[in-house]
Amino acid sequence: AVGGGAEHQPPLTSTRGLLSAMDTLPPEEKDKLLASRRVDVDAFMGWGVDQVAEWLESLQLGQYAPKFRDAKVDGNLLTTLTDEDLASGELQMTNRLHRKKIITRVKQMLGT
Repeated sequence: AVGGGAEHQPPLTSTRGLLSAMDTLPPEEKDKLLASRRVDVDAFMGWGVDQVAEWLESLQLGQYAPKFRDAKVDGNLLTTLTDEDLASGELQMTNRLHRKKIITRVKQMLGT
């Protein structure tokens, strides 16, 4: 059901477009989408706190959204966070794999 449908997906330059495109895909296809498509870097870095929280929800990591909101993590700050930043301080993400998922997805979306 995924073959040839890429031209019908919402543009991935907006958070809503990214979330709605990803919601229709099984997990392995979500990974392929993230690996093969990049969001516009300026748009990604321009995300507000709410867009970052929505993105966390799309990664099934919504339990961290309140801490990210409290810490005022926007797209620009998100791109600079390290494993240590995620693990300590205000964010206190104790699950190493959750931290790895965020760092990996940010790198994929930035194309780095």
